[in-house]
Amino acid sequence: MPASQLFEIVVPDRIVPASKQISSKRQFSLYGIYLGLTVVLADYLFEWRGPKFKRWQGSGLYENIGYIIGAVAICLVLGFIIGGASDFAKGRSRRKSVLDPSTFQEPEIIPEIPLDPNRRNNFIARYWRGEYSLGISYWVFGFVGNIAVAVLTVGIVMLFQTDNEYEPRAIFGSLISVWLLIIAFVVWQVTGVWRSANRLIARRQVVGKRAGWATVAKVVVVLGLLNSISTFFKSGLPQLIESSRMAFLDDPDIPAYSIRVMRNGTEAEIAGGFKYGLTDDFSKVLKASRQIKVVHLDSTGGRVGEAFKLNNVLKAQGVDTYVSNGCYSACTIAFAAGRNRFIRKGAVLGFHAPAFPGMTKSELQDAALDQKRLFIDAGFNRKFVDKALSTPSSEMWMPSADLMAAADVITGLSDGTEFAVSGFGGDLSKEGMANALAKALPLLQTLKDRFPKHYDRVISTYYDDYIAGKTEAEAIVDARGKLVSIIATLRTLADDAVLVDLATVLADEYAALGDKSATLCYKFASGIGSEDNITAELPIALVNRDNEINRRIVETARNRQDVSATDAKDLWKKLLAPLAAKGVREEQLKLLLSDTAAAPSRYGEYCRASETFYREIARLQQREAAILMRFIFAEK
Repeated sequence: MPASQLFEIVVPDRIVPASKQISSKRQFSLYGIYLGLTVVLADYLFEWRGPKFKRWQGSGLYENIGYIIGAVAICLVLGFIIGGASDFAKGRSRRKSVLDPSTFQEPEIIPEIPLDPNRRNNFIARYWRGEYSLGISYWVFGFVGNIAVAVLTVGIVMLFQTDNEYEPRAIFGSLISVWLLIIAFVVWQVTGVWRSANRLIARRQVVGKRAGWATVAKVVVVLGLLNSISTFFKSGLPQLIESSRMAFLDDPDIPAYSIRVMRNGTEAEIAGGFKYGLTDDFSKVLKASRQIKVVHLDSTGGRVGEAFKLNNVLKAQGVDTYVSNGCYSACTIAFAAGRNRFIRKGAVLGFHAPAFPGMTKSELQDAALDQKRLFIDAGFNRKFVDKALSTPSSEMWMPSADLMAAADVITGLSDGTEFAVSGFGGDLSKEGMANALAKALPLLQTLKDRFPKHYDRVISTYYDDYIAGKTEAEAIVDARGKLVSIIATLRTLADDAVLVDLATVLADEYAALGDKSATLCYKFASGIGSEDNITAELPIALVNRDNEINRRIVETARNRQDVSATDAKDLWKKLLAPLAAKGVREEQLKLLLSDTAAAPSRYGEYCRASETFYREIARLQQREAAILMRFIFAEK
C-alpha cells in the first residue's frame, strides 16, 4: 500500500452536487407512506381487523377512511423521525464521538481503511457496513435504534387493533410483525457494531496499537445477541406457535363449542371450549331469540379473550347464568356476567390464574389484573378473587358452594327443577348422553348390559325431553317413570336375597318420608305420586341404597316359577301374628291392599302400616320372605 494512502485520514466519498442531494427525512418519509399503504393493503387482503373493509356504508365509510389515513400517517411520522436521525448521523459521521475512549488519547494519525465510494450512502447501509465510528455505532445508533423499535412496536400494535377485542389473526399478525422487526434490528445492530469494531481494530493494529474498547463492544453485542435469541425461543416462538394455531388451525387443543336454545326460546346452553367465534355465534342466537333470560354454561375453559367478549354480551343482555355440571377457568369469566348466578347442587366452579405460552410472569400478572377487576365489578369478594387468581394455572381451585355463596360469587343454589336439562358437555348426541347417564348411575349400565331394549326406552325418554328443552325435574320424572315400570316388572324375577334386602330398603324409605310428611310417604308407598320426584326428599345414603338394590334386581332377574296361591296364603297367616303384635290390625291391612285412594286423614296410618309390614316380611326366613314379596309384586 503506498505511503500516501496509508496515512490518509479521510477517503472522500463520491461527491454529489448539493442541488441533487435528497435529504434522508424526505426519502424515509416516502418509505413510510409506502409502508403504510402496504399495511392497509395487507389488512384488506388478510382481514386482520375482521371484515371491516366490506362495510363502506354509514359509519363504516368514515371508520375505514380514518384507518387508512391513520395507518399511512403513523408510518410517515416514523419514517420522518428515522430520516431525521439519519441526517443527524451523516453530519456527525466525520466527527469522533466524545464517548469513544480514543477521544481522551493523545492525537495521532491513524490510517483509515478505504471505503467503496460506489455503494449506497444511506445511514442504514453505512451502519451495516460499519462505516461509522464505533462510538456512534454503539451509543448513538444503539440508543436511537431502541427508541425507534419501541415506537414502531407501539405503532404495529395500534395498526392491528380491532373493535372485535379478540381476533386471533390480528394477534398473530401483530406478534409476527413485532418479532420480525426485533430480529431485523438486532441483526442490523450487531452486524454494524461488529464491523465498526473490526475497522477500529484494523486501523489501530497498523500502528501497533490495541483496541480494547472495540473488543469489549464486540463481547457486549454478542452477549446481547445471545440474550435476544434466548428471549425469542422462550417467549417469541411459543407465542407465535400458539397464536398461529389460534388463527389458522381453529385452536385444536380446545374442544369444539355448541349452542342450544331450550324451553321455548327462554334459555340457552353454551357447552364446550371457549374459542374464537363463540361470542359472534351466540350473538346471532340472541338476535334470533330475544326472549332468552337464562344462559347455561358447561365448559372446561378456553381463551380468556373470548370469555371477556362473551361476558360483555351477556351483561348487555341482562341474563342470569346457571351451571348444572362444571364451569372452569375462562368459563368463570362468562359466569360472572349473570345478573343472577345459580349453580346446581353438586356443580363445580373452578378458578386459577390465566396462562399463555411464552408470556412472562409480569405479563401474566397484568393479564390477571383485568380478570380481577372484572370479578370485583361483578360483586365477588376481594379476598375470594385474590385466592382464585393466585392459584397457579397448572392447578384448579374448586371452592364449596357455601364459600361461594358467602363471597357473593353465586346468588343461589338450585336442585335443577326450575331450569332446562343441561350439563352434558359439547356432545349432544343420544349416545353421548347415554354414556354420561350410565357413568353417573351404574343401574343404567347394568340395564344396558342385561336388557338393551328397556335401556333404550329410558334413554330415549330422557333425551327427547332434553332436546325439547324441558326442565330437569320434568325429564327426571319422565325417565324415572319408565325406569320404575321396568324395575317393577323385574322384581318378581330377582334373587331371594335381593328381595329380602328390598323389603328392608322400602321400610327405611317409608320411615324417612314419614318423618318429613305423611303425604309424601303415602304418595311414595301407594304409587299415586309416581309423577313426582319424591326420591329427591330422601337422604342421599338411602337414595344410593335404593339405586343399588334396583341394580341388583336387574342383575339377578331370571325366569322363575310362579308363586302358588296356597304357599302365599300360608305365609300370610304366618305374618298376621307379628303384625298384630306391632299394632297392624286387619282394618289397616285392608287399607294397604285396597285399590281405592285413602282419605288424607289416614295417610299417616297407611305409612306406618306399610313400614311395619315390610319390616316383618324381612324378618321371615329368606325363602319365605322372597315368596311373599314375589306374590305381592305379582299382584301389583
